[in-house]
Amino acid sequence: MTAMADNLSGNRPSGKIAPTQQHWPTGMTVIPFRRPPSRQATRPVEPPAALAGRASAPSRASDEAAEDRRRMQQNVAVLVLVVVLLALGTWMIDRLIAYSRAMACIESGHRSCMKLKVDQPPR
Repeated sequence: MTAMADNLSGNRPSGKIAPTQQHWPTGMTVIPFRRPPSRQATRPVEPPAALAGRASAPSRASDEAAEDRRRMQQNVAVLVLVVVLLALGTWMIDRLIAYSRAMACIESGHRSCMKLKVDQPPR
C-alpha cells in the first residue's frame, strides 16, 4: 500500500530516479519551542467606547447624515465628470469626422474642400 501511495501509476519503483524510502539519521533530538505565557493576556481587554455602545444616539445619526451628504456629493461629482467626458468625446468624434472628410477631399484633388460660412458678412 505504501508503494501505491508513493507511485501513482501502481508500478513498483525502479529506484533509478529517487530512493523509495527515506532514511533519517538516528539520534536526532527535536526540541519543542513553546512561548512563555505573556503578561498582557492575563489582563482583560476592553473594547473602545465607540464599539462598546457608549456613544450617544444623536452623534450616530449626525455621523450617518454627514456620510450620506458626502456620498451624495461624490455621486454628483462623478455624474458631472461623466457628462463632461461624453460631451468632450462627442465633440472630438465630430472634429475627427470633419477632418477626415476634408483630407479625403484634398487627396482627391478638389480645390474647394472647406465649408464656407455664408451667415457672417465679410470684414
